[in-house]
Amino acid sequence: MITGREAAAALALLAALTLLVFLPALDPGAVFYFRDVSQNHHPYRQLTMAMLEAGEAPLWNPLRGAGQPLMANPNALVLHPTTLLFLALPFAWAFKAAIIGQVFLAAAGTWLLLRDIGAGRAASVLGGGLFAFSGYVVSLGNLINLLDAAAFMPLTLLLAGRALTRGFSPWGPAAALSLAVQMLAGEPAILIATGLALAGLHWSHPRPQGRRPASLLAAGTAAAGIAALAAALAMAG
Repeated sequence: MITGREAAAALALLAALTLLVFLPALDPGAVFYFRDVSQNHHPYRQLTMAMLEAGEAPLWNPLRGAGQPLMANPNALVLHPTTLLFLALPFAWAFKAAIIGQVFLAAAGTWLLLRDIGAGRAASVLGGGLFAFSGYVVSLGNLINLLDAAAFMPLTLLLAGRALTRGFSPWGPAAALSLAVQMLAGEPAILIATGLALAGLHWSHPRPQGRRPASLLAAGTAAAGIAALAAALAMAG
């Protein structure tokens, strides 16, 4: 059982570490620019917000070639939850928050996942930091659609694991929603990694007293249901 005091302390520590890692980016004059950030993500975000401010639906990008889809382009991340940041904050700070906030989400989600499967307090915080501040995750700051998929992976694993071990409702739909956000990023490798990690972690999730472990068929059926619902949500988006 995670107490409120433990959660507050762990999340505060992970938030402080996240801000420390990205301290140079907090300078008002600093910007993320490397690789795909300046070539793709920044221009897509600017175009999306300009179209929304003009009262237009961001469906089509007329500025590339003879035009190409905008909302349907996973690199544009039009339907990703981080788009809400751009509606609430100045563009420069929203862009930074979209990157830094998701690294924190990766840390917090991993911490919660590890606590849920029985890891100790210190080990869970350490695990959250090791994943979020690993070279892999931090390097995705210039491949933002990949970061968006990786950041939600621990949360998907947590919710899907609970759906397989504690009953499909309400965990299954919640896992499907998290997985749908990953799908919107359009990164199949991380989706495959999420599925493989779920298979590996499935037997680690605690079960309520008296509940027998699900058979492979039942677990597979539940996992397929989550994936199908997530796909439907992503396509509907």
